[in-house]
Amino acid sequence: MSNTDPAGDQLDLLSRVAAVIGDSATRAVDQLPNAPTPLQLRVLAAVAAAPSPPNLTQIAAAVGTSTPTLSRLVDRLTAAGLLDRRPSPDSGREVTLTVTRRGQRILADCDRRRAAELQRLLDALDPARRATALAGFTALLGGHAAPPVAGPDLTVLRSNLVRDLRAADPVDAVDVLVRFVRDHTAAAAVCLRLVSHDGTTLHAIAVARSDDMPPAASSTATEGDDGPFGFPPVGVEDGPPGAALLTGRLQVEDDGRWTAVHAPVTANPEALGALTVITAAGLSAEHRAAVEAITDALAPVAGVVLPTTARGAQALDGARRRREWTVTAEMQWAQLPGRTLRSQGFDLAGQIEPAWDVCSDAYDWSARDGAVAAAVLTAGTTAPGAPFVTALALGALRHARRLGRTLPEQASLIDQALYAQFAGRLTCDGALVELTRDPLGVAVLATAGIRVFRARRGRVTQITLPEQPPWGGTGDSDYTATAVPAAAGDRFVVLGHGFTDRPRSKLTTVIRGLSADPPGPVVRHLIGHLLTTSDAADQDATALCIDLTDPAAGAPAG
Repeated sequence: MSNTDPAGDQLDLLSRVAAVIGDSATRAVDQLPNAPTPLQLRVLAAVAAAPSPPNLTQIAAAVGTSTPTLSRLVDRLTAAGLLDRRPSPDSGREVTLTVTRRGQRILADCDRRRAAELQRLLDALDPARRATALAGFTALLGGHAAPPVAGPDLTVLRSNLVRDLRAADPVDAVDVLVRFVRDHTAAAAVCLRLVSHDGTTLHAIAVARSDDMPPAASSTATEGDDGPFGFPPVGVEDGPPGAALLTGRLQVEDDGRWTAVHAPVTANPEALGALTVITAAGLSAEHRAAVEAITDALAPVAGVVLPTTARGAQALDGARRRREWTVTAEMQWAQLPGRTLRSQGFDLAGQIEPAWDVCSDAYDWSARDGAVAAAVLTAGTTAPGAPFVTALALGALRHARRLGRTLPEQASLIDQALYAQFAGRLTCDGALVELTRDPLGVAVLATAGIRVFRARRGRVTQITLPEQPPWGGTGDSDYTATAVPAAAGDRFVVLGHGFTDRPRSKLTTVIRGLSADPPGPVVRHLIGHLLTTSDAADQDATALCIDLTDPAAGAPAG
């Protein structure tokens, strides 16, 4: 009677194969001069894969070690020139970590060496045995070459995507992204859509298809193609891609033939677009879970890395325009700070609907330790010189902030700068807002025509502010700031001249109806309401929304 245990022999064989593969990969890395230890490589990979520079606690959790141990590892990696450690912009007691260029080269070299060593193992087999081995591995993965879904594997994928994007030519960055996602999800097609500058529409900017995608489903990024999962422009509020963007969560749709997974692409907290991954319907539960996990893991990387890697290329900017811009519109957009800001416990969003030939408005914000400053500016003219008035006022404001001036002093410097240039012929109105966290406080300085509302627990009121002269009228006007009572959970909305003819009751009703929405949708809906109820083509419309978030609840104002 035989004492052989077939099941045990099979497990022993599988363990030996795994050990050979693991040892080969480790040996390949060990051949590097001054090779990092396996744990050090895991730290480097985890830092490289993080969507934004992580702190020590986050990386310790990612690699499964204690913070003191990680701190010593970081000391060694920093001394070796592989990691860069800097004070956190959000907390003076923390540091953030980034992989240096040398560290990125080390990671890339390790990947190449591992791949070469694994290829050597495969090449040692004759074609028939290699095919048999690969078929067996495929079967172990559940009947298909499904991408890995475990945390460490996702970490490696994120790291590889970051590295590929940073190494790509700026013109090719978006194509590198969609091809990478397609190849690692076995997708039929992958599409990256970016939201238009006015926040209303998602436009396809890059598409990667496989040979298996039939023409009806592999639509090109044009408005005329209406395939079942086509890629024409999509309204932000008109489908799953927009729902992913607005909710910040994965959306999945299935028409029986194809399954589409839509993930939000964000640069914290700004919503940039949506990443869509399309696969054949009927996948195993494991494969579908893998696609969803990988899409969810890689979309945030795109939001963080793409704005940097593709800077200088026109793709990211041009795809988000609904129409041809004027020179004044180019000037206006170039001086805006972005569409959202989250800092010091405050959430802000701004939006302008330009008049295209006028472009008289601007909004602005800046953050420093414990405080955030925000502003809405609007030139007191619709003449061709309006953009220059606003640009000069904005430059004076930013200069005054850097000098640490108070709100009245900032207003006075704007007044002096405009008067020196235009001698009172052209002026500017606006609102300056100062937000402080500890203690919580809000101060506002506004000239005529600028309206400020506060929403608190379902009640919306217009803040009564003293009338003050426009900036640039005399060059020596006096200005005063008003302290406005504020509490955590409050919302403030600042509206420019474009809303002047809107009845206060209408505006309060609209603001109250948006109480559950975050600031981004609030400003978009306010401007959308204006455009559907009046003709604002001859004047810019600007809205700024500020939430004083409740640290305990993290919720927007009610």
